[in-house]
Amino acid sequence: MKFAWWHKFLRSVFLFLFLIFLTTLLPLYPSTVNYVDFTDIQYYLNPAREFDLFKKVLTFERNWKSRVSEKLVIAIIYQSSYSLSTWAMEDWHKLYENLPETDKQLEHIPIALVTIDLDSTTPLENELRENRVNFVYLTPLEASKSQKLIKSVKDLCTKLKIATFTAIPEYLDYGLAVCFKLQDSKVQILLNLEASKAQGLSFSSQFLRLTSLRGKNG
Repeated sequence: MKFAWWHKFLRSVFLFLFLIFLTTLLPLYPSTVNYVDFTDIQYYLNPAREFDLFKKVLTFERNWKSRVSEKLVIAIIYQSSYSLSTWAMEDWHKLYENLPETDKQLEHIPIALVTIDLDSTTPLENELRENRVNFVYLTPLEASKSQKLIKSVKDLCTKLKIATFTAIPEYLDYGLAVCFKLQDSKVQILLNLEASKAQGLSFSSQFLRLTSLRGKNG
């Protein structure tokens, strides 16, 4: 009995000291694990809501049918070397694969989804042309490379008259056209009017009253 009591006492002391170690001493040691810091991301990605918003926005756009041949093609552009970008692409792909066929169309025109990796050695222009892309969705890109990559995507899409959209408001400052800002339970549509016109979009005045302008719209 005495041994059992003494054993329980020592175990309690050990647990107490171990907790002190965890809360005071352990933080002093540098971590050997590299974590991705997403604290600067003030939005969240929700492909289901974004896809639904995309289709609703097109009902206010005058030219989209003239841009489409047999099907409407959306390219999800991502960066395979950046985890968040890959996750976003995979979420879009999973959403599309699980959608019923009736939801994969707009006004009886089929909607196709393709994925394009910016880290690929194949030129982006070739990918866009071969897939006959009508719209580009840009996923989050690695911060250190994002400005240069966004500009190259924007310049090419403007040249080919491919409209661009994203869920990252800051990307409109670099020339993307439409952003679906999803935060908490709120939805806001942001528009770079200058970029949207340059990429061939023509929205009704009714739609413009529903949006907030961002980017170079002077």
